[in-house]
Amino acid sequence: MNKQVVLAATAMLILLLYPSNTRAADAPRAQPAVNSPAVGPAAQPTSIMDDEAFRLQLEKWKKLPESERQNIREIYKKWKHLPPQQRAWIIKNHRKFQTMPPWQKEKIMDTYHDWEKLSPQVKKDMLDRYKKWRDMPPLKRAEIRKMYREYNKLPPEKKAEIRKKMKDDNTQSSPGQSL
Repeated sequence: MNKQVVLAATAMLILLLYPSNTRAADAPRAQPAVNSPAVGPAAQPTSIMDDEAFRLQLEKWKKLPESERQNIREIYKKWKHLPPQQRAWIIKNHRKFQTMPPWQKEKIMDTYHDWEKLSPQVKKDMLDRYKKWRDMPPLKRAEIRKMYREYNKLPPEKKAEIRKKMKDDNTQSSPGQSL
């Protein structure tokens, strides 16, 4: 699994948790006039409904279709059970995603949508290959990268010949032997 898929997945989780780019805590709060008698400790909202930012978020929430609200509730249930370090990782990647240029965001989202279309078995196979790659010694990975670069320089006919040979070799060996 490549980094773009991971970023897209984490970005989607955060985007679904926060239906807009601004959270209630980030929304501008109504400020009392300087000469107002409400300036000071008494200026704090006395109930949550007095909080302008909360009311704005509540209005946005009410405008969402029930199916979307239910989807967000389900994601929130999962979010509550994530370990703190995983939450921090997701938030960090969400912030990184927000600062990316539009073309990069689009590329990530396209990759994410491609990932979502894959069957569970294909996803599992990809994750297993990724883990195998990650656990491979650095010299072995460098060797594979070098072979891949050399392969990409070959003419299409030679590539087709190699693919056919590999396919024949894979059908003769037991399944799951290749990277």
